[in-house]
Amino acid sequence: MKKSTKFLLASLVSILFLLLLTGCSSGKNSATSIVGNWAEKGSTNVSVRFYEDGEFDGPYSLSASQVSASKYSVMSDGTLKLQSFFGETLMTFEKVNSKEPNSREYYLKGDTLIIDGTEYVKVK
Repeated sequence: MKKSTKFLLASLVSILFLLLLTGCSSGKNSATSIVGNWAEKGSTNVSVRFYEDGEFDGPYSLSASQVSASKYSVMSDGTLKLQSFFGETLMTFEKVNSKEPNSREYYLKGDTLIIDGTEYVKVK
């Protein structure tokens, strides 16, 4: 093989590899942007925490059974799923682009999280 053909082939493989890495990282960024401590707007007290390992601390529970959510996951379509310690799905919230989400929807952009009608600001 000529040197120019080898160089062209190596360049093409490198570009494809970089494109694959870029595509994989974009999904992770959107899923992990919820990770952190959140305080209700106008307050400095942390009231919701999303941990990197999928653990969750927050005010969400089913009043009938008093089972509190302790785990969360962000699905590939952006849906936020809150689960009990045992993995039972307690609530799901569809991600929307409107700063006025309805019940069972949430909005997340930068340091603003609006979920179930309550606006939170990320605490740094």
